[in-house]
Amino acid sequence: MWGDKMVDSTMREIQRHGNITFPIAAYEWHASEENYMRLECHRHSEWEFFSMISGSAYVSVDGVRKLLSAGDVALFHGGSLHMAEAESNLPFKYRAVVFHPNIVYGLGDIVQTKYIIPFEENRLNVNPFMIQSEIGGNVVSIFNKLYSLITETPPVYEIFGKACLYEMLATIFSLSGEFDEKSSANYCHSKKIKEIISYINHNYASPITVRELAEMANMSQGHFTRLFKRFTAKSPIDYLIGVRLSKALAMLCDTDEKLINIAVDTGFNSMSYFIRMFNAYFGCSPSKYRKSNAI
Repeated sequence: MWGDKMVDSTMREIQRHGNITFPIAAYEWHASEENYMRLECHRHSEWEFFSMISGSAYVSVDGVRKLLSAGDVALFHGGSLHMAEAESNLPFKYRAVVFHPNIVYGLGDIVQTKYIIPFEENRLNVNPFMIQSEIGGNVVSIFNKLYSLITETPPVYEIFGKACLYEMLATIFSLSGEFDEKSSANYCHSKKIKEIISYINHNYASPITVRELAEMANMSQGHFTRLFKRFTAKSPIDYLIGVRLSKALAMLCDTDEKLINIAVDTGFNSMSYFIRMFNAYFGCSPSKYRKSNAI
């Protein structure tokens, strides 16, 4: 499930956060008994501070995975693939502050040129996790102050909010050591997986095999499959089916196309396979879904 986020088939969130003059917003998400398992893998151009309020979950940022508990905070840079999976199938609750990096840009000063721009371009080796037990409770108090400022909007909250953002960024940069440009295998893998995701989303209607995708990534099928699942929590085939089904959902709701045409146009090689996969993912047949969502 996606919580209250709007996400397109490329895993890119399409929701606007804040407004053009102050592009920042705060959110809270509390999983219900029916959907507490996972915050699905997605990405967006904005940056996001993610704070665990209760429970615990494995949080992944571009394939780097860490168990976060109450009081721990993570930073998702723009374009990163990130997700959260409940530990031991127990509910968890989080708060998030999502903001456009323009809000922390300076006037060409050293903060912008040494830290903000390289981080925005994903060129820095920055540890995305701030674990309370390792760095103390200061970071969560700063986050909570930031969250309250954004949600309650007291006088001059914009100035205090920017001050909190800078303090949060200073904390996470200070924990990351030297600021050499990225040369790690994980950075290269992240770029490759995003390229494969883009390819799938542009070619979902054509026959696509794991072998073909692995060759594009210059990897063995086994290594590619493991890496893809580490970044997205899905196998390449499951992700491909998910993309095709999301396109089929849109056609069912927005067009009068026959089911067989929808199946073909979204890359399914047979009507029976389309119906079987649709039912497995959504718990009903395509025709029943169309009837229940008819206007």
